[in-house]
Amino acid sequence: MIILRFVKTYQKYKLRLERKKLKFRALRRGRRDLIAVKNRTAKIQPTDIILVVTLRNERKRLPFFLDIMCRC
Repeated sequence: MIILRFVKTYQKYKLRLERKKLKFRALRRGRRDLIAVKNRTAKIQPTDIILVVTLRNERKRLPFFLDIMCRC
């Protein structure tokens, strides 16, 4: 019983370290790989609303999303 508890605790700790490693790697790579294609920050007015969208595996929904965004 004690050994089983130790194994579960060890597995949780190991997964936690793996998640930390992956987060760190993503942050490190993301900052290096992202580049500005066009810098238009000077055109942003104080009254403008800025929208940030992340789409992943949403190919079917993308036309509907763009249709809604273009209406605004």
